[in-house]
Amino acid sequence: FNKRWFFDQVLNDFLVRSFLRFGYEVSFEALDKGAIEILGPYGISYTFRRLAERISQLQSGFVYHYAFAMLLGSTL
Repeated sequence: FNKRWFFDQVLNDFLVRSFLRFGYEVSFEALDKGAIEILGPYGISYTFRRLAERISQLQSGFVYHYAFAMLLGSTL
């Protein structure tokens, strides 16, 4: 026994680790992996992918459709 009262051990075990765990669960798991990624990179890529799918459905492959679209666009 080395004449310590173990205040630092008790403080680390009960207070510091619980605060660190809470901070990890709130800031990293909920915000960084949750809301920020949905609104940020994954949300933007999902939106552009869906937009590209809808635009590609407008393409028919027939030249007269494209000519009509260009004629319509030039008159407007």
